[in-house]
Amino acid sequence: MYEIFEHTADLGLRVTAPDLETLLVDAARGLLSIIIANLDEVRLIQEKKIEVSAAAPDYLLFDWLGELLYLFETEHLV
Repeated sequence: MYEIFEHTADLGLRVTAPDLETLLVDAARGLLSIIIANLDEVRLIQEKKIEVSAAAPDYLLFDWLGELLYLFETEHLV
């Protein structure tokens, strides 16, 4: 579950989940809902495998969201 809130740095994204996998999925949906107006209308036309690793879960989340932003900006993928 994610929540978007006003923040002095622009917007905030708060995510809660029962496990790491769900956290990563919900964080991705939350982030993409901020930059894509019609996220529920996005359809699969291309699949891309993303691999990230980190020493701690908070760094994994940071790198995961960074990779999603990079793919959006450079390859126009969501």
